[in-house]
Amino acid sequence: MTAGIPIVNFDAYGKGGEGLSVCHQAGDDIYRITPKIMENLAQITFIGIIELTNQ
Repeated sequence: MTAGIPIVNFDAYGKGGEGLSVCHQAGDDIYRITPKIMENLAQITFIGIIELTNQ
């Protein structure tokens, strides 16, 4: 948090299908973003918003 402004940052990492490290790079193409990744991100975003509204 800088200057009292809260932030949220999501990082994804792990092993790809060929055993290579999976880390998003600026030059990546859209095929690196899978439906499962987007589903997980949507779920955690939803839960975070619910938690914030309940405070």
